Amino acid sequence: MLSASGQSFGLRKMYVLSLLGDERCAPPMYSLVPALEAESFKAVTVDAVPSLPAGAPLVVLAHRPSELHDLPATSAVVMPFLWDVWPREVSGYLAALEECRPELIFVTNRWSERALQKDSSLPPVMYVPEAVDFGTYYCTDPLNNRAVGVLEYGRRHSEWHDTIAPSLVAAGVVHQFSPSSHDLGRYHLFETRDDLVRTLRDSVVSVCFPASMTDPRRMRGVEALTARYFESIAAGCLIVGHCPEELVALLGYNPVCEVDWSDPAGQLLEILRAPESWQADVSAAQERMHRLGDWAERASRISEAVRNVVLKRR
Repeated sequence: MLSASGQSFGLRKMYVLSLLGDERCAPPMYSLVPALEAESFKAVTVDAVPSLPAGAPLVVLAHRPSELHDLPATSAVVMPFLWDVWPREVSGYLAALEECRPELIFVTNRWSERALQKDSSLPPVMYVPEAVDFGTYYCTDPLNNRAVGVLEYGRRHSEWHDTIAPSLVAAGVVHQFSPSSHDLGRYHLFETRDDLVRTLRDSVVSVCFPASMTDPRRMRGVEALTARYFESIAAGCLIVGHCPEELVALLGYNPVCEVDWSDPAGQLLEILRAPESWQADVSAAQERMHRLGDWAERASRISEAVRNVVLKRR
C-alpha cells in the first residue's frame, strides 16, 4: 500500500506521501516516514492526494522517476524527496518533475543537487543527507565479543572480496556476504530487516564501498554516501572500505578504516586479532553519528524547509 503521513501547521496541514513501493526493497527510506510524523505530518493514502486542500504542503518520497509519474493530480504544493538521482536517471527525473511542478526538491546527494540545479526551470533544490533510525541499530556490545568477523551486505567489491575470502576461510573467520557481486543483497543475505540488524550488531567489521567503486558503469564517477555506512556505525561495527567525502563532511573526519590494497587480507586478519584496539574509534564514531545522522534530525530540517515554503506563499 502506498502511504503518507502529517498534522496542522497554522491554517495548513503538512503531509508526506511515500511512493517507494514494497518496504522490503527500500527499508532505510521508510524510516523517514515515522520521523516526519513526529514533526507534525499526517498520514494519507495515495488515493487521498487529489482531495488534499489547495496549497497544502505534500512531501513525496520517491526513488524512481516512474514513481513521480504515478502521482495523481493535486492542488497541494508538491515537494519531492528523491533518492538515487544518478547520471542515467537525471533525464527521467527532469521529465517527472516537470509534470508535478514542485516548489521545493529534496535530494540525498551533493551531485544530485548540482545536477538538478543546472535546470533553471526547477525550484530550489535542498541537500538532505541520508540517515539512520539510530535506536533500531544501536548496539554497545564490544567488538571482541562479536561472533561475525566480517560482514559484506549489499553490492560487493568483487576484486577486494576475491582477494580476502580465501584467507578468511583458512583462518576460520566467520564471513557473511551477499551471494552475488551484483546483488543489492539485503534480502538475499537477510530475510528481514531484523535479521540484518541482529547480524550487524554481532559483527566486528562491516565492509562499505561507495557504488562508484562497486557499480562504476551506473555511477559514472559519482561517489555516494549510502545507508550502509550509517547502519554500520550505529551498530558499533568497524567499517573497512572507502569513505565518501560526504561522510567526512557530515562527521568532520574519516571514520572508515581505509583498505590497504597492498595486503587487504593481512589487514583484516590483523584487525580481527585485536579488535579491542579499535573500540575507542568505533565508539567515537557511534556517538557522533547519534548526534548528526539520525532521521529525526533530517525530519526536523525538512519540516523547517516546508514551513518556510508555506510562509512565503501567504
